[in-house]
Amino acid sequence: MEREKKRLSDIIHNKVLELLGQYLAIGGMPEAVQAWIETNDPRASYEVQKVLVETYQT
Repeated sequence: MEREKKRLSDIIHNKVLELLGQYLAIGGMPEAVQAWIETNDPRASYEVQKVLVETYQT
């Protein structure tokens, strides 16, 4: 059964792209995601990522 293709409205499309960009920037690390949720500040999420990477490197 073939599904009919439907276009997303521009508003939904733009929101999905925004969320995808946020997901890619955060990287899916649970602690970084939590920082993003709590602060909605990409710098807070980046700081968590930085600490995690430094921890893995030592």
